[in-house]
Amino acid sequence: MNYLQRNVLSDVTVSANILTVTKGIIVQQVNCQGVMGSGLALSIKTAYPVVYTRYKGVCNSTPPHSLLGRVQMVEVADGLWVANIFSQLNYGRDKSVTYTDYSALHNGLSKIKSFALKHFTVR
Repeated sequence: MNYLQRNVLSDVTVSANILTVTKGIIVQQVNCQGVMGSGLALSIKTAYPVVYTRYKGVCNSTPPHSLLGRVQMVEVADGLWVANIFSQLNYGRDKSVTYTDYSALHNGLSKIKSFALKHFTVR
């Protein structure tokens, strides 16, 4: 178990619909195969089609391994962004497989933090 698993991800609780946010950054982990087929990814694909179009374009033009750790920022409204962290090479529902590349996720979160510090006022 790495740092993210021990100290960050295990304590995350969602108690509201993230798609009701009007300002800031909605962050999601995405696979490198161009598929947004379920969960939050499907909800974002439906609510903000431009996010899927841009994501699919990158996946179609870049080798999957090259995407790991990258972040794609898509502005969906004035002051509202969706951040796609490419941190899953593949996707699936096999509970015996760890799809998340935690190093790629950590790198992506660091990039989003830098973006946020440049573009938003921290209170």
